[in-house]
Amino acid sequence: SDNEGLSVPGPEGYALVLGLGNGADRLTELAGRYHVIAVDPDVKLVDAARKRLDEVGIYGRRAHVIAGDPSALEFPPYMASKIEIRGERVAGFAEGHDLAKRVWRSLRPYGGVAEVSGEKLAAEFAKAAGALEPEGGIMQLVPDKSAVRLTRAGALSGSACWSHENADVANSVVS
Repeated sequence: SDNEGLSVPGPEGYALVLGLGNGADRLTELAGRYHVIAVDPDVKLVDAARKRLDEVGIYGRRAHVIAGDPSALEFPPYMASKIEIRGERVAGFAEGHDLAKRVWRSLRPYGGVAEVSGEKLAAEFAKAAGALEPEGGIMQLVPDKSAVRLTRAGALSGSACWSHENADVANSVVS
């Protein structure tokens, strides 16, 4: 089968997709690199995406689609290598949710990337993310037409350089 290589988790970790936008095509593409978890409030869109992913043999193995409000979910810290937020209706800003802070919390250090598309949503996200003063890492906002990219570059605040076998240059055997 063409999808046999897709039975193991993606080499680049987890991708969260908040809002399905145009459906399952983007999820299928992401599943080649990530283990994908998608959330959308539209039950019909979720069902259609599940069927499409099942047809290509990756639903339940490399991609999972959940019906629900993405702004109401709390994801683990540093979980995702990539987070995509697509569609104006999943923003959660109108209800006062601090989506940018939640996204920042769930991005992995050393290159975790969040991409937000949709002109209004991207502008709101950029405004909220710009107000963040996160601990650790370097936050970069890169506007791209009607999208914004937030990158968590570098190490977390307070983490030490682990460059030697016994924890540090002094061989203290503690970190």
